[in-house]
Amino acid sequence: MDQHKMFKFMERFWLVFAIFSLLFATWFISKGNWDQGKFPLFTAFCGGILFGLRRYQRRRIEKASKNDNDQ
Repeated sequence: MDQHKMFKFMERFWLVFAIFSLLFATWFISKGNWDQGKFPLFTAFCGGILFGLRRYQRRRIEKASKNDNDQ
């Protein structure tokens, strides 16, 4: 598996992870269990950050490889 495919896979993984965690947090909070909803909310936040970092890193590497190919 080349690096581009791995970055795309990890981007999607963290995005799906963040969405499911957010759904679980919403479900717990809607049931009135704020204490149980805190952890899924925190993991959704962390998953969103990791998604953003992966996306930024992939775009930076794609831009660098494009510049290398143009020269």
